[in-house]
Amino acid sequence: MQKLNVDDIIYFTKKLIYSSIIVFSIGFIQFYLLREEFALFRGIIEAISNHGEIKYSVNAFSMMGLNRMYGPFTGPNEFGLFASIILTLISYLLYTHKSYNHKINYNLLLFTFILGLIALIHTFSRVSFFFLICSTIIILLVEKKIKLFKPPLFLFFLFFLSILILLIPQIMHVFMDSITFKELSANARIDFFLEGLIKIAKNPMGIGLGLVRYGSSSQVFHTEIFWWLVALEISIVGFILYISFYIININKMILMIFSNSNNMFTVPAISLLLTYVICGFASVIILEPIITILIWLICSLGIKKYE
Repeated sequence: MQKLNVDDIIYFTKKLIYSSIIVFSIGFIQFYLLREEFALFRGIIEAISNHGEIKYSVNAFSMMGLNRMYGPFTGPNEFGLFASIILTLISYLLYTHKSYNHKINYNLLLFTFILGLIALIHTFSRVSFFFLICSTIIILLVEKKIKLFKPPLFLFFLFFLSILILLIPQIMHVFMDSITFKELSANARIDFFLEGLIKIAKNPMGIGLGLVRYGSSSQVFHTEIFWWLVALEISIVGFILYISFYIININKMILMIFSNSNNMFTVPAISLLLTYVICGFASVIILEPIITILIWLICSLGIKKYE
């Protein structure tokens, strides 16, 4: 079997960036040009008003009366998580691996980052915003070479963010109602967390496969917390073994950094995997297969040294 080298990783990264641009573009087409057509294709329209406003049959496609971008994904949160993963990777390439930027066009990275950030905002996905913030903080802690707060760059970031908020004034409204738990789904999150803990305490050996799984026809208990779903389906022991697999791989990549055997994917992989674990205590959306596959694909590239 032929081993991958740095050029192979650069090639993969370029393809990932190009495909991300396509995905983000589909999101903008769905949101601004073909909103009704996409909704009809997905079968999520309950009614359309005389003014063309869509009433969705599934609550997830709107928030506080606002339409949400979802593009080719199953929902806005899934699209938002995809954007957050790509933004985490690109931000790392932009600010740390300068040696790779002559092979991966800097302007292309910057364009994809801005496009992805605007798309993320249009999803109004709180778990995705949290994912991006958390992964960025972890990168800052792991990789001290990052210069995210150089004055010109920091001022540009604040200016760009301010323009986006002015263009989309609902952002602050959604944000404030979410952190103050006025928004219904945000308010219910605490109840889901506590109810799940109580259920686990009463059923330490779990209640059976498929009985908690999100969207399962045989579901007997509903939770929005991913790790509670795992514990209730495969027991506390299964939960510990499962989460230990994540921790072992995170630790392995951290040791790679200390031994200077890391590559351009190692730090983003640590950040994404650890953020995945953390977000699992806040949402079940990370269970989405394409999100899990993308994160583990990046981790598989970050966990070895290339020739």
